[in-house]
Amino acid sequence: MEISELRDACVSDAARATFDRLVEGFAARPDLSVFAHEKGFQSALRIERGEDWVFAAVPNDDGVLAYVRKPELRRGTVTPEALAAAFPGARTAKSGEVIVLLASPDEAARWLDVVAAGA
Repeated sequence: MEISELRDACVSDAARATFDRLVEGFAARPDLSVFAHEKGFQSALRIERGEDWVFAAVPNDDGVLAYVRKPELRRGTVTPEALAAAFPGARTAKSGEVIVLLASPDEAARWLDVVAAGA
């Protein structure tokens, strides 16, 4: 699977622009690797730091679901509290990951700023 195929799963122009902003922002960071990941029916943009899968972005009809995964949360630099303060709609999944629906490129830029502050 290619990143462009993930982008094609975005239904609206806003979702595609949001996805593009996340790809650009994460790809610009030298400490992270970005690639498309497919497992069963789930496809995601996978963002890794070394061997750890630390962030994910999943195209959605209404935008992009952005995940902070447990390896990043264990580092303690990005906290659920900081994410909830910046994104009142943030929720913690049963898996312990923090999830936010990003519906615009501006929200994606803010998301990137919040996670970069913890880098």
